[in-house]
Amino acid sequence: ATGISAGFAALLVTQRSRRLFCSRHEISMLQSQVKPGIRLIPLKKGQRLTDAIGVINGPLGINATSLSYSTARAIQRSCKARLMDISAELALQREVKTREEIALIARSCAIASRIVGEAMRRAKGRTERELARFLVERAQELADGTSFDPIVASGPNGANPHHLPSARKLHGMVVLDFGVRHKGYCSDITRTFCVGRQPTGKEREAYDRVLAAELAGVRECVAGNNASKVVTEAVEQLGDMAPYFIHRIGHSVGVEIHDPSRTQLLEDSKDLLQANSTFTVEPGVYFPSRFGIRIEDTVLIGERPKRLTTVGRELVVVR
Repeated sequence: ATGISAGFAALLVTQRSRRLFCSRHEISMLQSQVKPGIRLIPLKKGQRLTDAIGVINGPLGINATSLSYSTARAIQRSCKARLMDISAELALQREVKTREEIALIARSCAIASRIVGEAMRRAKGRTERELARFLVERAQELADGTSFDPIVASGPNGANPHHLPSARKLHGMVVLDFGVRHKGYCSDITRTFCVGRQPTGKEREAYDRVLAAELAGVRECVAGNNASKVVTEAVEQLGDMAPYFIHRIGHSVGVEIHDPSRTQLLEDSKDLLQANSTFTVEPGVYFPSRFGIRIEDTVLIGERPKRLTTVGRELVVVR
């Protein structure tokens, strides 16, 4: 990844040069981010990107997943370019992280883990919205903000995997899904804990099943393994609760919280896990109108899996 964060920017790479076209409004910010070897070119007032690029008159690889159709067509017409979709190749490059990127993701995970631990200890007496606000404030204090809007879901709200925090007082099982952005790199962690009472037998059984699934999935995060094994080994541990697992087992993490990757964690995947890639493992079960359980860690793929998020996975009760 470029390490560059901008509202508008387009990088053109040729055999002879690397040019980053940007808005004049962002020139001062980008000057501190651009790496050696990249020439920064602000667009003049009223100048179109296609005019700045000029005539290419040949093949041009584009990231079709992020470039709009209208922009691609304009480049094709004005620059006389023969467009080629190289998004799959770029996804593989994004999937395998450099040593520098791994260090930044690990630091992001460490910060997120610290904040989640603080939030769990402060949960009693708060509403979902209040705890979410605490998470956001701490992310701004310790990192560069959150990597996505935090999920804090108590009781029956936990049965919705993407619940928006409400004024509901935290009581019973609470699903907390959170991450921060640190120097351009994301983290992702989910913990489920119980507030104000002991978990019921059904809740504890569901938690134990999900924990076993997460442990099994993480164990399969080994370079060269088929990605499908992460799914199948995890789902097997859920047993008769498997029908209540209603989302993917995980996703790539990097510059984006759902980072582009060629490898997909699917039950029928033929992809092989790549060394130095970072994925989440996040099994969960969701019982409508009752409760939900999810446990998630960000994991570094290697000869042995390395869990980058470090909050304990035992069932915590906050009284």
